[in-house]
Amino acid sequence: MSLVKKGKYYYAVIRFNGKQTWRATGCTKEKEAREFHDELKVELRKRAARIKAGLEPAPEPVAAVKIRNALKEYNKLDPSPSDSINRRLPVFLRYAKDKLPTVKTISQLSKRDCMKFLQQYQGNNYNNYKSALAKAWRYLNSVHECGNPWMDLPPRQRNSKQYRALSDKEFAAVFQHAPDWLKSVMLISFYTGLRWKDIVTLQWKSLKNGYEYIELVPAKTKAYNRSVRVYLHSELVALFSNMSRNGQYVFPDLAKVRWSGKMQRGLKQAFEKAKVKDNERGKASFHSLRATFATRAEKHGIPRNKIAGIVGHVSETVTAGYIDNPETTKVITDLPKVELDNVPFDSKRKNHPPTG
Repeated sequence: MSLVKKGKYYYAVIRFNGKQTWRATGCTKEKEAREFHDELKVELRKRAARIKAGLEPAPEPVAAVKIRNALKEYNKLDPSPSDSINRRLPVFLRYAKDKLPTVKTISQLSKRDCMKFLQQYQGNNYNNYKSALAKAWRYLNSVHECGNPWMDLPPRQRNSKQYRALSDKEFAAVFQHAPDWLKSVMLISFYTGLRWKDIVTLQWKSLKNGYEYIELVPAKTKAYNRSVRVYLHSELVALFSNMSRNGQYVFPDLAKVRWSGKMQRGLKQAFEKAKVKDNERGKASFHSLRATFATRAEKHGIPRNKIAGIVGHVSETVTAGYIDNPETTKVITDLPKVELDNVPFDSKRKNHPPTG
């Protein structure tokens, strides 16, 4: 048995009756979780002894869940279903249907089966699939005692290649060749450093004080429940002021899909047409706009600890100064404007910030 911390809670990882399962301790402090763990360990040992002596019947086997129903069952069990799992588990289930015809239930899946599936992927993709599927099976195992063959598989070394910053000229070229639906998203990332998912799921309520700043909890660091505040450049104030409101999301159509092959192709083609490529400094892609924002901010005198806080890094050491006084980051509104063609708004139009 062991203790594992997920988010702010501890879980006891136990093996009983030949199956590994996770038991929620309901504790946020390690000392209290350890006491729960030790009491549970003693209780299970006593129960195992009674079963061995014939004083207590062995537990009845749990009804098998067909592997084709794994996604449906996972979504029943997880109170906050993961987007990553809901994207990756169907991919595995299609693979299992085609390549693993003898695996009928979730308990029949072996480590060898899992490894064969993961061997299709390299680096980050391998690790992302392993992590998502291990989490899905953890929920399934907690009820159906099916084991978790994904847990002990070795991770792959992550791709250490960095995303490079773009020059103002390169950004302008990519922007010019980007499809119209992408231009606004690019502008927001360029002037705020926000990630793709945080932009396409941005809600109007996150725009505060008459478009003065955005305040939200980044999706990637949601477990830390630490919000970021990003003051808005005049270009973004003009952008938001010229947009019509249609529901809770700033980009309602993008928020529904979040990511798709069409979006990927639109991004790739914009970079290709602009002839902005990977080089020895790193990869050139949408995520480069975060590096671009950080590089421009540092170049214009903003301390690294402030930049780290703005872009949502979670290290206590680098974000402490930012968290103490977020208003000190207002200087990002003074970053130089980049002259662009075909911007999706009229920057001379009078702004009409929200009244609420």
